[in-house]
Amino acid sequence: MKHRDKREDYKFEKADRLLKRRQFLHLADKGRKTGNWQFIVFFEASSHRRSRLGITVSRKVGNAVTRNRIKRIARESFRTKRNLLQNHWDIHLIAKRSAAECSNEALTNAMEMLLKRIDAFKNN
Repeated sequence: MKHRDKREDYKFEKADRLLKRRQFLHLADKGRKTGNWQFIVFFEASSHRRSRLGITVSRKVGNAVTRNRIKRIARESFRTKRNLLQNHWDIHLIAKRSAAECSNEALTNAMEMLLKRIDAFKNN
């Protein structure tokens, strides 16, 4: 029996990402929608054996430094908090302009709240 290293659970590999335009369009068309003050989220149950995340931060949100900070925090939050998800989801996260004004901690808390909200949809 092969033992998994605990670090394996915290990796964010290529297979953990939404990469294709059609995947994003499918979620926008067929997925459910929720959000908060910082983010809009489209999501649906994943046919893969893992949850996957795609992030969109448009130029309207801020300059490159700001956009990269938001993406970095969103990826890190997903990577460390995805164990909150009981089910596998495809998630498209869209940053709002207000995300640029938030602290790193506020963005992390917003992501955690959204992950909990998304996972609650499976029961409905």
